[in-house]
Amino acid sequence: MFDYARINFLFATIALVLSAIAACDIYFRAKPGKFRLSFFILLFLLSAWSSGFIMESIVLENHLFIRFIAYSMIFAGICCSGVFWLWFCLYFGQQSGKVLTKLKLFTAIPTVIILVFFITNPIHKLLYWIPNDRSMNFSSEYFYDLFFMLIHVIIGNIILIGNFLRNKKLSLIHKSILIIILSTVTSAIVLRIFLIKVVEITPLFMVAGSTLIFYLSALRYKLFNIIPASIVSFVQSMDQSILIADNRLNIVGFNNSFSNAFKHVCHINESDSLGVFAQALMIVTDDNYDTQNILKGMLSKNEKRISGHIHIRTTRDIWYSVIAQQVLNSKGKMIGRLISFNDITTIHKLSEELRDKSEKLENMNNGLKAANEEILKHTL
Repeated sequence: MFDYARINFLFATIALVLSAIAACDIYFRAKPGKFRLSFFILLFLLSAWSSGFIMESIVLENHLFIRFIAYSMIFAGICCSGVFWLWFCLYFGQQSGKVLTKLKLFTAIPTVIILVFFITNPIHKLLYWIPNDRSMNFSSEYFYDLFFMLIHVIIGNIILIGNFLRNKKLSLIHKSILIIILSTVTSAIVLRIFLIKVVEITPLFMVAGSTLIFYLSALRYKLFNIIPASIVSFVQSMDQSILIADNRLNIVGFNNSFSNAFKHVCHINESDSLGVFAQALMIVTDDNYDTQNILKGMLSKNEKRISGHIHIRTTRDIWYSVIAQQVLNSKGKMIGRLISFNDITTIHKLSEELRDKSEKLENMNNGLKAANEEILKHTL
């Protein structure tokens, strides 16, 4: 006879460790945003669910307070995991604000009802319980919670599958793998409700499924920002206009100074290709060797460092000193490109004025020299 309590303990431990590893890695590598936040909350809820199983498996029967905490963690996880799986899919699919608001309200109602049942459990005693022999049993209320979670997961998966199918950048194999992962998560919950009555596999499958979806979609959806976050945050405080691209020459960030300086040149967003910005610059700059050399260096993965001056002709003439250089990791491998634009318009104008005055002074000197020669001839 199987010891189902130990099996549940093992599955819960694996889910907890996997969620912790995924959360740490994605926190330091992925771009911040609502999608990443919803994923973190989902992992936290699944971790709480798993931790509740671990706690109730190792505490003694007379530790009622610790068991209550364990039950609270389990039901907080099971009540809210489906909701945040749906939100995870909504943010991933980039749904509109109105759709998101309506679905949030729709998903909040059954969650509130379930939490009310949990709070009033001492009265009706319908929730999940563990008898003294430690063999885990699950009441009808537990499967009722799982059923509502299944509805949320199905709605979220339908939204996510539609997003995958519409995305032309994903290959057929890529789409098939992602759809199989979503189907596996749904099938695991269905099997848990109707067939597997004594082993809790849901947190493990949801952690593994959401993590695989995140990583398999990371490159296509540009979810990872491989430029260290410290660099991106540091350039925000700089007066120079800074543009940062990754090793694929896709824009991953720029500071406020850049936005203000180049808003009349072109409108670019994060994840746009650096070539889009280069094309816009080509239209408004002088076509000379210096400009061509800078634009070529910006789009090159081989040039370690390139510098020069460009002249932008928009509402007013602006001169920039441009430096494009590679960002290297600890192994010396290129992980991105940093391009700085320093406004030298004032210096350039002063230089031109000084050049004009020098030319005038030189002409005056030539005139005086000619006059002196004439006077010398008359004197002779």
